[in-house]
Amino acid sequence: MGSETIVALAMGLVGFLTWSHERKQKTIDVRFESVKRKIEATEKTLADMPLRYVLKADLDSQLDDIRGWLKNINNKLDQLILSKTHE
Repeated sequence: MGSETIVALAMGLVGFLTWSHERKQKTIDVRFESVKRKIEATEKTLADMPLRYVLKADLDSQLDDIRGWLKNINNKLDQLILSKTHE
């Protein structure tokens, strides 16, 4: 085997390893982009959640405010009705 053959085999091996590394890197890049898109979609969904959902504590607080407002109206109506019946 001549030195040219050894150099040719070495260059072929280096070329194959480089090509193999590029293919692996492209595969990793595609997977990384896929994961990145999924993370971005999840972040967008999480950012939209407060617009779509309300926390139970916030809902209870708002319902208590409405109940108090309705109770106030009911008390005023009761006073009005009682004042009209005593006339």
